[in-house]
Amino acid sequence: MNTEHSPHCTWQWRHKFAYSVGILCCLAGCATAPKPLQNLLNQSNGQVFTANVQNTPIYGVRWPTTAKSGHVLHIYLEGDGRAYLSQRRISPNPTPSNPIGLQLAQADATAAEILYLGRPCQWSPTLCPPEAFTRDRFTEAVA
Repeated sequence: MNTEHSPHCTWQWRHKFAYSVGILCCLAGCATAPKPLQNLLNQSNGQVFTANVQNTPIYGVRWPTTAKSGHVLHIYLEGDGRAYLSQRRISPNPTPSNPIGLQLAQADATAAEILYLGRPCQWSPTLCPPEAFTRDRFTEAVA
């Protein structure tokens, strides 16, 4: 009996094909993750910085003022982002898919110095403690 045309081989091929498609779909989902903060700055002169508060990274952007007079600072704080995947599932990455705070900071056309601050663990390339962006996000230490 030729094993190349047996029903068993056809089933194995279909199973492997379905498995491969599933893996590709998962990888495509990873590709739609938010871009790094630097890539979202739209060719502006924003300077990305990192601050570590109690071993938790906080990323931000500073746009220096071009005005010679007045010392005005506009501060934009990002929202919670995606802290939870569902009511009981914590997200592994709280970075917002639509960063409204960053968009508002970039659209600020005043002569003020502009400071954008992401929430704890947003934009971070490494994992950080989920308590920093869930349970403890309104504590004095995080604030």
